[in-house]
Amino acid sequence: MQGCRGFNRPAESWGCMSGVATIATGTSAVSALHHLSHSQVQSFTICPRKWHYEKVAQAPKERIGSALVFGCAVHDALAAVNEAALHGESIDAPAAFVGAWKTGVAVGLPIHYGKDDAGDLLEMGKALVVLYQPPNDIIGVEQPFSVELAGLPPIEGRIDVIRREGEDLILADLKTSGTKVVADTHAVEAQLGLYNIAYPATKHEIIVLGKLKTPTINTQNIIPWSVGKVHQHYTEIHHAMVHHVRYAVRGWQCVGCSFHNRCQKDKS
Repeated sequence: MQGCRGFNRPAESWGCMSGVATIATGTSAVSALHHLSHSQVQSFTICPRKWHYEKVAQAPKERIGSALVFGCAVHDALAAVNEAALHGESIDAPAAFVGAWKTGVAVGLPIHYGKDDAGDLLEMGKALVVLYQPPNDIIGVEQPFSVELAGLPPIEGRIDVIRREGEDLILADLKTSGTKVVADTHAVEAQLGLYNIAYPATKHEIIVLGKLKTPTINTQNIIPWSVGKVHQHYTEIHHAMVHHVRYAVRGWQCVGCSFHNRCQKDKS
C-alpha cells in the first residue's frame, strides 16, 4: 500500500506527496513532475480525470470514500505491528487501528460510506488486524526507495515488508480486498516489478486482508513484471500525464469519488 501510514508521516496520509512541483497552465504540458510513484501511476490508470483534478487542477476534495479511510487505517495499524515485530516487540493492533481510523475520519471532509456502516467498518478493521500475524524474520518495514529509469523522473515509494526466509529475500505488500485473494493481479505485478528493481528479491507476495463476513488473511505469490515492462508502462503513463490526457473512466468508483460533483458538472 502507498500513501497511507499517517501516524508518523501526516503529509502522505491522503496522497499529499503528489510529485507535482509546478503546473504550467493553458495548452502546455505539466512542467515539473519531479517524481513518480506506483500509487500516482495507478491513480492515473484508474481515472485520468480524477488524477488531473487532484494533481494538476489541485481542486478541493468534496469528500473521502470510507474504503480509503478503512484501507489506510488497516495499513497504518499493520505497519505499526510490523515495526514492533522488527524490534522484537508487540503492540495492541486493534487499538492502533482505532487510533488510525479516528485520525482518518477527522480530516475535515465528509466521509462517503455508501452501503457501508461506520460501526461495522470499525469492528471489521479490529477483527482483521487482530487476525494478522507479522511474518518471521522481517528486516524492513515501509522501506523507502528511489528508482531511476531512462527518460523518467525518479520513481519513489515504500515497500511494506521485506523479510528473509533462509537464503531468500522476499518483498511483500499489504492489500485490503473484498475477496480472499486478488483476481486481477496486473497492478500488483507492476508494483512488485518496480520494487524488485529497487531491491532484487527471490520471492514476491501480497498479503490479502479479506473484508468478508468472516475476515480472512491469505498470502498470494506474485510474479513481478520485468524491468522492460515496468519501464514501458511508466513511460506511457508519464507521457499521458504531461500531455494532459484527462478522460473520465466511468464505473463503480464514481459514487465515492472525491470529485464526483465536479466531474458530473464537467460532463454536462
